[in-house]
Amino acid sequence: MSTASLAAGSDAAPNEMAHPANWKPIKEVGLLDLPALYLSLSKAKLASQVVLTAMVGYAMAPGALSIPTLFWASAGTALCVACANTVNQWIEVPFDAQMSRTKTRVLVRGAVE
Repeated sequence: MSTASLAAGSDAAPNEMAHPANWKPIKEVGLLDLPALYLSLSKAKLASQVVLTAMVGYAMAPGALSIPTLFWASAGTALCVACANTVNQWIEVPFDAQMSRTKTRVLVRGAVE
């Protein structure tokens, strides 16, 4: 539908406009899809590298090594990194939607709101 036909008072609704050639409908998200979506949202590969770095730093520190402290420090670091990555993706949705490398991210696609 062209702009001229809209201006002329066409009976077609504006949301019936032609979609771009690469348009695909959004797949319905099920309960089994959520863990993979949340891992993608938190950028799990990047987060695991940050957690590993924190674990090595704790292990190299002088003093006694406490396994429970290492575990809880690693868990806290993982949660902080996942949260930071999620907030970053939430803030950058308008920009990610414009770049071909990032236009398939979870929030840009609307898979998780």
